[in-house]
Amino acid sequence: MADVKIRNLPDWLVEWHKNRASQDGISLEQRLRDLLEESYVTEKRRILRRLEKLAAETRRKCGELPSSVTIIRAIREEMEDH
Repeated sequence: MADVKIRNLPDWLVEWHKNRASQDGISLEQRLRDLLEESYVTEKRRILRRLEKLAAETRRKCGELPSSVTIIRAIREEMEDH
């Protein structure tokens, strides 16, 4: 696993996170790991919601699109016949 060192953090910010970690019964290190992971998960969910909206919009405009598996099989079968 990677290590990260963050310099020049204000003392008040570090103390605030230490206190929150202590209240939660975890280490400062674990709290910061959790915050970084939560940030990733939140962004991933935001992107997935956007993709779902785009897919719904595409279906609304174009109808249900055929499965690419069916299309690829048809192309392969056509190529085998020639």
